Amino acid sequence: MPSIIPFDETYFKTFDLERVCIDKVCLHIYDGWYSTQDHPFDDDLASHHPHAMKRSRVKNGRYEDVLHYAPKNCTFFDLRLKGARSMFVYVNIIEYLQDFKGIRPSPEHVIHESNFMPLDCTLTARDYIEALYTVIEHYKNEYKELVKKFWGEDLNDVKVSVSEMEIPFEVSPSCVDEIASYLDNDGVSFKKYNTQSATLYLTENKSKTEVELPNGLSTRIPDDFDTVYVNGINGGYKENKIQLKFYQKTFGLVRIEFTIYKEEVNAIFSFHNYEISGDAERLVRWVHKQFRDRDKVAACVKRYDVSLENIVKTIAGMTGLSEDIIYLLKNVEVFESSRKTDNLRRKLMKKHLLEPVTDDLGRSKRKIYRVTSQFKAMLKSFKPKGSESFLPGYVNRKGLL
Repeated sequence: MPSIIPFDETYFKTFDLERVCIDKVCLHIYDGWYSTQDHPFDDDLASHHPHAMKRSRVKNGRYEDVLHYAPKNCTFFDLRLKGARSMFVYVNIIEYLQDFKGIRPSPEHVIHESNFMPLDCTLTARDYIEALYTVIEHYKNEYKELVKKFWGEDLNDVKVSVSEMEIPFEVSPSCVDEIASYLDNDGVSFKKYNTQSATLYLTENKSKTEVELPNGLSTRIPDDFDTVYVNGINGGYKENKIQLKFYQKTFGLVRIEFTIYKEEVNAIFSFHNYEISGDAERLVRWVHKQFRDRDKVAACVKRYDVSLENIVKTIAGMTGLSEDIIYLLKNVEVFESSRKTDNLRRKLMKKHLLEPVTDDLGRSKRKIYRVTSQFKAMLKSFKPKGSESFLPGYVNRKGLL
């Protein structure tokens, strides 16, 4: 399928990989007539399903008893037992597609979690939207069947409302730590947490104070703001209608993720299968527009130096080990533990960099360990300094939106 976005519309032109995805989605499913009724709480149904009962937040901090089902790891849903008797659905579209298409990142490329597609995956934005619409239709039918089964009502006007959606824009090769340094130097406000995935949160500031930045740019900042790293994360549910995050998903792959809410979702998606191609075009153009509107942030996303020195520095920062130890482990096939190296051995095993060597019967050999294949693969993923591509040559960029 030809690319929907013309080449000159591509926002970042220096990366080997750019792709737009859909990650986590929150849905509310209801019926246009049935859900307008104020139904009483169904005590009989609750008593017959004690293991499925759960306290769930409904709105503005209120909690109600709901039926909670998790048919797969990538999804769950809550069915309210009173009031509107609507259904709340959570689904991770990336994990859904991994399961549906049998796609998994190679274990040696997984740093923190496997919630990303391999670098050579050629799924497009259209594939993610198709998956989203498939999930929506499935749960609309599921909702109709449950209401019929539990309360004997035939529903004819089932609707869906997407209350929250995460839209990742992934680029490679790039590095979140380097992005953080550029943001810090340029005075762009952000919050940082999770040293393993190096997550950065950027929130829409509502202060009226404008600060002039270099090159004639300006930004709004809170009146008392000073650039700091904090653990308290603003969820972005009320004041901030768009939340922007940066993740290091694996070596060289940075996820720039927008969390959007109902109004923004409805401006992008039609929720009609015959409009999927148009939805894909609007989605990609929307993502590019966000960076055009945030030139100061986009300027901080730069091509990552994938030299061995930089990868060693990154691993050292993630593990808390010295760079000398990282270089030493690069050439070690077998690690023999002794009294002098026992503390180091414990630390390396805690960081999942060493594993016991076992015999043919699966028994661990005493004091003999090997460097994990995952760690070896990380160290071998470097490229010489220069303009060499970080990705394998068989990756088809033309198939990526």
